[in-house]
Amino acid sequence: MKAELRLQSLLTAAAAIALAAPAASAGVPADVHALVIGNNQAPDGDLAGTVVPPLRFADDDAAAFFDLLSKISSDNHLLTVMDAETQAVWPNLAAVARPPTMAEVRTAVATIADRVKDDRRRGRQSSVFMFFSGHGAASKSGDPIFTLADGGISNQILYEEILSKIPADYVHVIIDACNAEGVVRPRTVAAQPVGISATQADAILSRSTLRRFHRSLFSPPTRRKIGEVRETLSRTCER
Repeated sequence: MKAELRLQSLLTAAAAIALAAPAASAGVPADVHALVIGNNQAPDGDLAGTVVPPLRFADDDAAAFFDLLSKISSDNHLLTVMDAETQAVWPNLAAVARPPTMAEVRTAVATIADRVKDDRRRGRQSSVFMFFSGHGAASKSGDPIFTLADGGISNQILYEEILSKIPADYVHVIIDACNAEGVVRPRTVAAQPVGISATQADAILSRSTLRRFHRSLFSPPTRRKIGEVRETLSRTCER
């Protein structure tokens, strides 16, 4: 069961990694750095406004993504508490993992920022991945957050204390959590979908990444890379 979930949860991540490849293929060497967070812990009942059960596989998601990125990068930071079953799958990661707390997030961000600045001094590009798997909840003020062991990552923290601190050429944010868009975009948890006209939809798409870069997304080389990762993951999950 865990093997199947690992494969499903990593295919999107594999696509993102493949899409990052043009940074190096443009003729300028690129270094990869990553902040990988997985938190099974349920948000505090008072914080979330309701009692929700803990998750089972956020630590697996984080460990699998960390392991995948470790094949192309040596500067990866894993913040998760691995249960016994997850440690059995990735026994070498238990000693590497740090608790998913805000203090550890800030420490990892500072380290990555220093490495990215060093990349730039050496004339190299940098590609940074931020991965989070866990509960999405609401703070006491109603703001959406990604739950950590000691609080959460809000929209303000995400942009002011994480993303703005890392001067990378490319930043990829991959989230698997409820209320994800409320944190990544300036929305509230209570936001409701609204109908828009075809003209409005076209205007939105004209400003979007997919419209501006549609020719480069999932090009034949990229599809081949995704296929290679899919095959690797399939073989790994069969073990």
